[in-house]
Amino acid sequence: MISQRCPNCNGTLSLSVDKTHWICDYCGSAFVNSNAITTETIYSISEVYLVQLIDVGSLKYHCIKIVREITGLGLAEATQLVKSTPCTLKQVSTIQEATAIKNQLEAIGAKVQIETDLQQNSQSDSKQLLDCSDIQNLGKTAFKTFEEMCVWIDSGDTVNACLECLAGHAANYSEWALENVHTDLLFTVKNRITHLLSPNERLLFYKDSGIISKGKTGILISDKAIYALKKNYIERILVSDLNSINVYGLGWCFNSNKKIELDNMSCSPELQGVILALICVLARECHAPGYKIKIHK
Repeated sequence: MISQRCPNCNGTLSLSVDKTHWICDYCGSAFVNSNAITTETIYSISEVYLVQLIDVGSLKYHCIKIVREITGLGLAEATQLVKSTPCTLKQVSTIQEATAIKNQLEAIGAKVQIETDLQQNSQSDSKQLLDCSDIQNLGKTAFKTFEEMCVWIDSGDTVNACLECLAGHAANYSEWALENVHTDLLFTVKNRITHLLSPNERLLFYKDSGIISKGKTGILISDKAIYALKKNYIERILVSDLNSINVYGLGWCFNSNKKIELDNMSCSPELQGVILALICVLARECHAPGYKIKIHK
């Protein structure tokens, strides 16, 4: 749970009525309550600070000069804005920037107020792609993975961007393989599934679970499919057929098929999120707008 002091201004934090956020009583900053998981928490909540000029004070022309510097307005426009007090001078994204403007104007006797406007990015990529109506059932670790997945999807990153991230970590994991990292392992895996590969299918990422007792099981992601390599069988789901990603134990499975699992062996929750984002982006490329992947336990 977040501390009960605001990291922006050290003000007191109070729990919101719906218990999903901590709100600073002084500056209005909002922070997600990590103990409350709701559909809203998947969307990027941006804190927008509105700098309000309440009273010009006695130094009107000094105030106009500062307003011009802050807003970039011309003399006539800045004068008209000051005359329309109370008014919103500027919308900024950090409390530090808002406070700096406030201090600058109050130094010449003006009265300034900062208001916070919480804006949800309703057009975020993750909201458009993921059906998150059941995420309330996710545990804390799974939710951490889920959040990371949304961050990567919302960043607009491509398949190659996800692969670059995974390649950057692969040197630390002998059980991981990509096109340019641990290629001997990827070649071994390819030989095992050659009969299942379609023409020009590109093998992107492989993660071996490293569990000797289970026959060194692993998961392989190509640009066409997700493969589970087990001791006695190989299971496959085409990314074009993906309709759900489900929490399964300490890992994730696909289309409720527990035989195809992304486990947590040699993989932090955050890196699981990158791998899931890679799969989601691949699936999105196969479908028209409106396609949804359901996330649930």
